[in-house]
Amino acid sequence: AHGTGTPVGDPIEANCLSRFFNRSSLEPPLLIGSVKSNLGHTEGAAGIAGLIKVAMCMHHRAIPPNMQFTSLNPRIEAQRYNLHVVQHSIPFPPSTNTDPIAIGINSFGMGGNNVHAIVEEYRPSAKNSITNGYTNGHVSEHHQIENKQYFVFLFSTKSRISLKDQVAQFNQWLQKRPISDVDNDHAFFQRISQQLLLRRTISYIHLAIFVFANRQQLQQQLDAFLAEQTISGLAIELRPTIALSHKICFVFSGQGPQWWAMGRQLYESEPVFTQWIQLIDNEMTKINNGEWRLLEELIEKKNEQESRI
Repeated sequence: AHGTGTPVGDPIEANCLSRFFNRSSLEPPLLIGSVKSNLGHTEGAAGIAGLIKVAMCMHHRAIPPNMQFTSLNPRIEAQRYNLHVVQHSIPFPPSTNTDPIAIGINSFGMGGNNVHAIVEEYRPSAKNSITNGYTNGHVSEHHQIENKQYFVFLFSTKSRISLKDQVAQFNQWLQKRPISDVDNDHAFFQRISQQLLLRRTISYIHLAIFVFANRQQLQQQLDAFLAEQTISGLAIELRPTIALSHKICFVFSGQGPQWWAMGRQLYESEPVFTQWIQLIDNEMTKINNGEWRLLEELIEKKNEQESRI
């Protein structure tokens, strides 16, 4: 879990997870923990810290206890949804008896970037030898080993013409690459998908998205796109344009880090901060027709009972 230990944030996260999985008392409990109990809040590195913890859990096939846990926030409906905070080391069940273990990771950014990743333990798949349509001396119903992995290729450009040109160039390049075995093709598609998603601009207006499991499906989708036809796994999207006047001005994270008298010391000691708070106060007073003032809330309230923060 993201699990920052806040009285408001923790119940929201825990109850959301609980309602999603909806475990009854007759099912195995939903186990939850946070690496922040070991390391504290590492801010920008909090997400990767959680990922490292999960990787170590997979490596050692066990879930470590949540440190310094004494009592559960009463707002968390743990009993209703069979939610358990891990308080002692819990080994994974034997790999031969269950499906692969999967662990979810939450990471919530103050700017509003929320991420949930699901990590599943690796288990090598047993592959039968296939020769001329026969498997171990018996006729094979499938001449290729079924693979459930799908790949996503995303192309993004500023115009529909440039989008078609880009996909056409990729198609020509792909056709020059010789077809090899299935495993090599999968490794190749993984690298290309990573490059397209992480190394190229994907925020332009015109989008072409290809979701496929093998080279044959990809080629059919490319041919359909270039022929301006529809086919399963191909999506052509046009992002809506947003006028400058409608762009986001403020982002409220809603994570509950505000408290009474916050910022007063900074206001008194930092001239730049003071100047900007005064400017913002003037503008906000105009917007709300003087119904309330920012400076009054931040600086002038005498006690917490009077404050609305």
